[in-house]
Amino acid sequence: MAEGSFANVLNNPIEQYIKLSTPTNCRYIKFVALEPANPQDTRVSVSELTVY
Repeated sequence: MAEGSFANVLNNPIEQYIKLSTPTNCRYIKFVALEPANPQDTRVSVSELTVY
């Protein structure tokens, strides 16, 4: 399990990483958005999520 933050993604839209603490084999991942990047939005979307 890992936690991370994609801070300032609106002003700095570069590729960002969150590393797992240990190598893990899995079939699914759960990606939970706690709040949108823009506080006026009510939705969250993800584009080009890569897991390796």
